[in-house]
Amino acid sequence: MVTPRNSQAYPSTQYDAMITKFSKSLTYTPVVKNTNNVTGDETFTEGTSTTIKGVFYRKDDIWNIKRFGEMQGADAIMLIKTSQTVTRNSKITFDSKDYRIKNDPVKRYIGADEQYIMVRLFRVW
Repeated sequence: MVTPRNSQAYPSTQYDAMITKFSKSLTYTPVVKNTNNVTGDETFTEGTSTTIKGVFYRKDDIWNIKRFGEMQGADAIMLIKTSQTVTRNSKITFDSKDYRIKNDPVKRYIGADEQYIMVRLFRVW
């Protein structure tokens, strides 16, 4: 017999507490992509960096094979609170290494409640 999960059993404050407890300081730099109307060339302009808090783990840190599927080719994963905002093409710096957000951040839900935001990061060499 399968017991359905009630979204009330997982209040968003539980994930906020988890992210707060395991979070690290990350440098977030918003980046704007501009496309030239004539040549089609793309340029990236970096904005002002700020410090955000988030749970950060690299592909090398994963020991559970079930978690490995979340990477989907990414070099790292970042989990942040739903109250924070990050955008595609922006840069995250952690441990003196730069990562780029190439995909849109993914909001994670339980039931109809937003719990946290997951971002796949790709190393900038």
